[in-house]
Amino acid sequence: MTPTQQKIIIAYPTYAKFLDDYKPAQLLVTYADINTISKSVAVINPRLMLEDINMAYSTDKLNAGVAYVKSWLDFLNKFSNLNKQLTETESVAFMIYNGHKSFYLTDMKIIFEKIMRCEYGIFYGSVDAPRILGAFTQYAQDREVTLKTINENCTRQVKDYMEPMYKAATLRINPQIEGINDADEQLKEKQRLWGIENIRLNKIRDTFAEETLKKIV
Repeated sequence: MTPTQQKIIIAYPTYAKFLDDYKPAQLLVTYADINTISKSVAVINPRLMLEDINMAYSTDKLNAGVAYVKSWLDFLNKFSNLNKQLTETESVAFMIYNGHKSFYLTDMKIIFEKIMRCEYGIFYGSVDAPRILGAFTQYAQDREVTLKTINENCTRQVKDYMEPMYKAATLRINPQIEGINDADEQLKEKQRLWGIENIRLNKIRDTFAEETLKKIV
């Protein structure tokens, strides 16, 4: 299991306990300030994904990833207040999970808010499965474009910020190894010194990247 999956199991040992805090109605409140695709995906440490839920809580009797998506579809049914509701929630949930298991829970919150606000079209008399699936397809396309733009922008800014620091580190290290005549010993010392520098520089880079992402979104 990944560290993310291990953390969620420690915090919530069972799927039922997890759902108490991460059910759709609660998530709309918890992630109230995350209301755009860019705010959902612009993170250094990835958020909890549908696949994480599946890996953490699935059993022989429970497909947790599909069950969680189904909880959102059930929530949408109640919210729509239409006489003809979505009946094939299990099948639609499976299709959504299978195609979008890498979505963060923040993505689920945003896309269902968009669906409920009719940003992907109005439900005329019934909760329409093709319209829901189409909304996920459109959101996935928009998400991919947004993520690529953010990553390219952030990478460029981080590179420009860090390049002088790496050059300065090189100027500090080179004089320290010039007096070592043995090539192997020189290489070992260079690697040791760069190991120390990289710990410091990586912290600076990650902090700057995180701050950059906040400004981008």
